[in-house]
Amino acid sequence: MKKNRNKILTLLGKVLHFSSNKKLIVKTKNKVNIKIPVMNDKLNQIGIVADMFGPVNNPYISIKPIIENPEQYIGHIIYALNRKARIKRR
Repeated sequence: MKKNRNKILTLLGKVLHFSSNKKLIVKTKNKVNIKIPVMNDKLNQIGIVADMFGPVNNPYISIKPIIENPEQYIGHIIYALNRKARIKRR
């Protein structure tokens, strides 16, 4: 199976909750690097990947938010921005 190297976004998953240490927690099936930007469905950056933990097959991702009121994203689907991708803004 070939990997699509031209992908702009990688699906992370649904935000499960906002932790006591002020991080968004997401359960994912995709492997991502630490410190990559995390986007919402409107391509606005909402944070960066801070940590991955849990089982190897279904890890959890901790996201350090850079927005006000990160609790509003609980239950929303979020994406990771590919490091080599460039988003053209009009």
